[in-house]
Amino acid sequence: MHELEKKLCIVGLWCIQMKPHDRPTMDGLIEMLEAGVDGVQMPPRPFFCDE
Repeated sequence: MHELEKKLCIVGLWCIQMKPHDRPTMDGLIEMLEAGVDGVQMPPRPFFCDE
């Protein structure tokens, strides 16, 4: 997977978090998109994980 594809997948996981307060703000989203792939972390509990 290319770096851009990986970054977009991770950002997408942040954007579909079940709880609205877990999702990034628009400013945070822009920061993630402008960061390198190493600057974007996986969300702590992606939506598909059991609680």
